[in-house]
Amino acid sequence: MFKNNVSTKEGGVLAALFRKVMIENNLTKAKDYLIQRYVDKTKSGSSSKNIERKTKSSLIKYITAEDMSWKTFLSLMFDFIGAVKLDITVKVTFPNGNSSVHTTTVRRNIVEDIKKEKEDVKENDTSNKTNK
Repeated sequence: MFKNNVSTKEGGVLAALFRKVMIENNLTKAKDYLIQRYVDKTKSGSSSKNIERKTKSSLIKYITAEDMSWKTFLSLMFDFIGAVKLDITVKVTFPNGNSSVHTTTVRRNIVEDIKKEKEDVKENDTSNKTNK
């Protein structure tokens, strides 16, 4: 399924992560089912085989791309794989050996997540000022 190498550009990280999710969850075996489910949702009532062919070829192009944008990555995770929530974690290691881990949660409706994150920041700022 993944014949091309991932790119060394920034978008290659997301392509590699998407492939890792597919492989480690044994979803490559279900790829035909997932593709058909995605196509069925996309064409929603249209009986045109041309739409189905175009959707399938575009989807396969996105899935096997060397790099991908955040928009494509999130669309594939939510709409293709069917995830309901993503916890994205980054571990940062510094030259002195110290490290820190940072996680953010992304749900299907990312706009609501951004609003909630802003509210959490405001709450933390308010509580930090109160505690001083």
